Amino acid sequence: MLGSSIWLWLGLAWTVAWVDHVAAATNGSWSMPWLDDYLPDAESYRVTGPIYDFFFYPDVQAIVEKSYAGYINVGPYSDPSVVSNLFFWYFPAEIETNELVVYLNGGPGCSGMVGLFKVNGPISYDNWDFFPNPYSWHKKAHVVYVDQPFFTGLSYSNTANYAKNEFQVSQAMYTFLRRFLYIFKDLQGARVHLAGESFAGQYLPFLYNTIQVRNQALRGASSWMSTFAELIAQYIPGYTFTAVPNDSGIINLGALLVMSPWFSPREQYMSNLPFILQFQSEFGFDDYDIQYLTQIQAACQNQVSLNEKTYIDVCEAIIGYVSAIFMGTTDRPQCMNAYNVQAGFKGVCTDTTTTGDLSLLIMANSAYFRAATHTDAEGSPAGFTPCSSPVQSALQVDGSGASRRIIEQLLDSGNSIILASGAYDVISNHIGIQRALAGMTWGGETGFSATASYANVTMSNGGTSTVVRDRGLTLIQVSDAGHYIPQDNGPAGYLILDQVLAG
Repeated sequence: MLGSSIWLWLGLAWTVAWVDHVAAATNGSWSMPWLDDYLPDAESYRVTGPIYDFFFYPDVQAIVEKSYAGYINVGPYSDPSVVSNLFFWYFPAEIETNELVVYLNGGPGCSGMVGLFKVNGPISYDNWDFFPNPYSWHKKAHVVYVDQPFFTGLSYSNTANYAKNEFQVSQAMYTFLRRFLYIFKDLQGARVHLAGESFAGQYLPFLYNTIQVRNQALRGASSWMSTFAELIAQYIPGYTFTAVPNDSGIINLGALLVMSPWFSPREQYMSNLPFILQFQSEFGFDDYDIQYLTQIQAACQNQVSLNEKTYIDVCEAIIGYVSAIFMGTTDRPQCMNAYNVQAGFKGVCTDTTTTGDLSLLIMANSAYFRAATHTDAEGSPAGFTPCSSPVQSALQVDGSGASRRIIEQLLDSGNSIILASGAYDVISNHIGIQRALAGMTWGGETGFSATASYANVTMSNGGTSTVVRDRGLTLIQVSDAGHYIPQDNGPAGYLILDQVLAG
């Protein structure tokens, strides 16, 4: 009898310790003491040093001096030998705000620095000149750019393999966000908006859903612990338990934004040829070209009808063929620029060996840069590449399915989702996006309803955008932009960001 009482009291003591320990993980101050010795403090991430050799202008240097960069280990804190580092570069907002944008590039396998320097970041470049971006998103919100999944850009792991599905990608990013917010404590409670472009149309809906599920679990744990603590108090006189607020330790999700989204391959792959044929005369297609492209389209149709894979070789061949027929020709446009078809007609082609991209490569691979951004740790990548082919190849076998179904679920749950397309984008062209949305069901209806609102917006540069809103979904169609909308049209980028922050 005495022995059973001892075990009862020991059990209660362990339970009390466990409940208080878990409560600490979910209280309003995000107190997670087991991470205190595992994670560096915020100031240790400050970007400093001779990186300024690349940023000649004082106003660019001023931006960099206020930024933070480096690695966050998303491995198990119980085993410090596991190094699974995701690289980030964080730019605090120039204004007082409670809005945080987490920005991911697509690819899959493209670095967040592509977005930072080429899309909406504080610094842009032209050939060898780095200069402030007048339409930087950090003028309106805190922005953090992340290299993910592992082995993208400067991110790496000494144990993990290449991610093969969206669930693996989301789990690592969820851990990253929790630890990022724990390190930068002034951001705890900020509205966290998930944003990106292209294949981020796959990443982000899965990540958003993962965060929501984890948030619900934390809320449930909070409620359960409060109830269980009342039971403990009946057996331990004087025991008190501070109830955990329902929103404690939870990522405060805002809107979900994907520009040039890749989210419904079935409709989007089948829209590439119709989009391209709009420019038949500009491309100078002959009868053979049309016949061959039609044959590829038929083969693509056969494949997309079998599955919802996010990558299908034969469907990719449509853009590949159009790109190939311009090589070495003099009687046609210089190239087929899949990121901005109109730019291609003007001889502006995409090539990572162009002077502009070369300047980014040289900077990011310099010892100065790696030291200043704290990415020269032992085991870190020897070199930086904007996009990783192995990461892309690993996710080509992804069986997670098209994210359109996740988007439907998120809309049905009352979340705010913004999609944006550029009129000259071939890869995620507006025809495919419109077809995909027309077949989606959310809020009890399929496609945009008769009560959807339409607004034509004229921007400061004279360009126009159409904004469609219906049942939590906003579609922004930009007339003068390609795949990288903010790069091509800064005011349109701000229009998009404003929709996010208002969501």
